[in-house]
Amino acid sequence: MRALLGKTLLLLLFVPLFCFAQESETTIVYLSANAEIYDFKGKGGIPSLASLLKKIRSENQNVVVLHGGGAIAPSTLSSFDRGAHMIDLLNHLQVDGLSVAKSELAYSEDELTLRSQEASFPFISSNIHDPLSKGSIEGVERSVIIEAGTISIGVISAIDPEVTLDYLPTRVRIIDIKDSVEKEVAHLKKQGADLIILMTDYHFPEAPFFLESGLVDMVLTSKNDDQTIAVSKGFYLEHGRSDSAALIRVLPGGATDDGGRHRYSFKFESFADYPADQKLQTMVAQYLRLLTDILEIEVGVTETELDTRRESVRTAENAFGNLVADAIREFYDADIGLMNGGGIRGDKVYPPGTRLTRGDIHREIPFRNHVVQLRVTGSQIREAIENGLSRIQDVKGRYPHLSGMAVEYNSALPPGQRIVSIKVNNKILLPEQNYTLATVSFLAEGGDGYDAFSGAERLDLHGSSRLLWEYVRDYISSQKVIAPTIQGRLRDISR
Repeated sequence: MRALLGKTLLLLLFVPLFCFAQESETTIVYLSANAEIYDFKGKGGIPSLASLLKKIRSENQNVVVLHGGGAIAPSTLSSFDRGAHMIDLLNHLQVDGLSVAKSELAYSEDELTLRSQEASFPFISSNIHDPLSKGSIEGVERSVIIEAGTISIGVISAIDPEVTLDYLPTRVRIIDIKDSVEKEVAHLKKQGADLIILMTDYHFPEAPFFLESGLVDMVLTSKNDDQTIAVSKGFYLEHGRSDSAALIRVLPGGATDDGGRHRYSFKFESFADYPADQKLQTMVAQYLRLLTDILEIEVGVTETELDTRRESVRTAENAFGNLVADAIREFYDADIGLMNGGGIRGDKVYPPGTRLTRGDIHREIPFRNHVVQLRVTGSQIREAIENGLSRIQDVKGRYPHLSGMAVEYNSALPPGQRIVSIKVNNKILLPEQNYTLATVSFLAEGGDGYDAFSGAERLDLHGSSRLLWEYVRDYISSQKVIAPTIQGRLRDISR
């Protein structure tokens, strides 16, 4: 059973921890998913986080700051510098460790190595194997021990195995989480770890076992919800909001009647409640100044509402998704345009009459995806769309957005059997017929499970050096005024 927690709810909990040599209060600050550096939607940003950390450190000398990942991408600036600016800022925040999440691999293994070398804190991943190094990715630690007063905190990290589908790293593979965790925990305990924390970016069935068996003491997961998951032993927290931190305070003098239980308190703290730290504000302003003149250029006006919130672009037809698919299909004069919902990241609602800027488009489409044109058969298209509809209940990024095509499906049917009908340009899709498809390079290379396009013939490459967001920017600029709507391109007959 899950107990949903309010942002400022304070709980006194009992967690099985090891007895420490001397009573000493320690505060663990857990962050995640703050790839954007500015104050977005008035919820605070990196400068406000700096003020929060300064306050916590003034109250307690034993503070450990752990980042659950999602720092390097996706963001507007990262698409230019591959996340180097964020490492600079996290260095100034004095982060103690960063868990490698899926999006840390958005720009390849070698870019991750470069970022780790720039960092004054360790990058951690316990279940990635890189055949090039015959171990972890160069610069990434399997586990670390962080000393906090009298407590030795062992930290391990597990990345979602679907990273190989979602971000297409070129060489790494993901090893079994149970084996990797058990191996690293044994290593940490030999080094004298008193408390072991597992950070991860996904739900996995072994987590309660890890806690209840005493293998680890805490599981911290960077998911979108803020909640605890009830377990009989240990502490399991989900926190994936970019505008707040989870504060876990280990308290001295707790009850010890159950194998060394110690009290600790826990709460969420919003960045918006703290003023901007001037030093970090200046650093952020310097970074943003590099792009401001370019990103504030107006490209057009939308007469209709555009909703790019996560669930909106990953579970149903979406007006902005239609716009993107139209832009690439029309550029190549292809039969079909296809875009995945996971490539749309703005998480914002634009009211009718909004003047869209280059920055808006770049924030919506931050990844460095190119556009390609393929020759595919009707059978390949059907297989690809079935894949796109297969994880709707999980709000996965593979959900398709279409141009030149209309699909009826039933989400209540089993995955792989959901399509009821497909039409291309108002004609029934023919399995053996060839069609031209404009899509992003990520999907053409099999990302998000789109293996159906593997080996498909690539056609006209004119314009292929441009990035997806540039196609959309130019498409809007050419029209000046846009009015994308829901048109029945994807219709779920079960609803």
